[in-house]
Amino acid sequence: MGSNPAAPIVETSSLEGVSLYLGLAICWIYNLLCPTLERHFHDTVRHNRVNSVPARLMSDTPKRAPRAPKGTVGIEVRDGWLRLRWTHQRKRYRMSLGLPDDAVSRRVAQQLADIIQGDIRAGQFDSTLARYRDDSGSSLTVVELFEKYCAHKRRQVGQLSMDKYRGATTHLERYFRKRQASALTERDCFDFRDHLLTQLAPITVRERLGLLRSAWDWAMQRKLVSGLNPWNGVKVKVAAKRKTVVSIETVRTIIAGAYEHYPHWAEYIEFEFCNGRRPGEAAGLQWHCLSEDCSIIWIGQSWGRERRIKPTKANTVREYRLSARMQGMLQQRRARLEPSGDDFVFTSPQGKPIDDQNFRKRCWKPLLEALEIDYFPFRKARHTFSTHAIDAGAKPSEVAAITGNSEETILRNYMGGVSGRGELPELFGDAFKEVESREDLL
Repeated sequence: MGSNPAAPIVETSSLEGVSLYLGLAICWIYNLLCPTLERHFHDTVRHNRVNSVPARLMSDTPKRAPRAPKGTVGIEVRDGWLRLRWTHQRKRYRMSLGLPDDAVSRRVAQQLADIIQGDIRAGQFDSTLARYRDDSGSSLTVVELFEKYCAHKRRQVGQLSMDKYRGATTHLERYFRKRQASALTERDCFDFRDHLLTQLAPITVRERLGLLRSAWDWAMQRKLVSGLNPWNGVKVKVAAKRKTVVSIETVRTIIAGAYEHYPHWAEYIEFEFCNGRRPGEAAGLQWHCLSEDCSIIWIGQSWGRERRIKPTKANTVREYRLSARMQGMLQQRRARLEPSGDDFVFTSPQGKPIDDQNFRKRCWKPLLEALEIDYFPFRKARHTFSTHAIDAGAKPSEVAAITGNSEETILRNYMGGVSGRGELPELFGDAFKEVESREDLL
């Protein structure tokens, strides 16, 4: 019995050893051949997929566009006009070229885009974009050029004048749109003038054309445009208007009516008629501009629609002695108001600086209607003073010193006066007498 169990034990161990070696061999062969089989399997699957797609569909399948590299400048179309667009250092840039969307313009735009893109990659990008605009101004549109001129004038003129510039800009935008300034011809300017004449009065058109003429002169000095100024020969004839003078009787009626109907404004109205100040100079008059006894007045500042003190229109300073009536009126006003030196002499009923539009609406126009006097602008008080002063015998140099006009202006505009419209002299008197005697004989 001891020998029988031993045989199975040896036999079983032998079989297990063979099975173990066989399994190891199979695993080794599998690991050796698996990558090759897997690679062959995937190649077969890929081949079958490609062959399953018709050739027609393969040729029409679009390829995905490569991602644009950083700093790429693109060309886009807006309302039929080309412009460049790109991003640099997380900031977006757009640059209008003033070029229509056509093949030639696109080549020009691409050249500029390449320049900008090259500067970005070289680290020489000009964030102001000044480098990428043509020195001759060929890339500036008509509107852009005029806007540059307006920005130049903004610190030199008042709000009332800037309103005129803005009005001109609006008409340019509507008419020329994206038209290049360098391509503007004299014929274009005449067409624009004729267009304005259908919408504005001739005197206003003449004023707008003057602004445009000055703008192009300014741009030519800065080499924004080249050649001749196309606006130089474009002019408008304005029919002369007969100058009417407000009579002394009418002035007295207005001043008396102001004291009755608008007592707050009465002294301001009387001051204007008796001094010939520009409305802004009277509105900007402060108490420190008067001497202690109110006998001498200093004029060197003005108040306009920009709501600040500014120099006079001619940027000049002048002093003169007031009349006894004006001196007495201002002395009484100072005693009544007890103002400080920086207070305005004349104010609105609310104590604020005078607004010319508000004064016209709330006082001047209703006053003339109540007195049944034909309307005329309040600034005509200045012309009325100069005319009657000359007619009363004042010297042109004296009136010029008071009003701030040049003596030439006084001679040209006010020497006609009320009674001095020119009187035809009697010439060749004896000859006419001889003719009359001969006619008697006939």
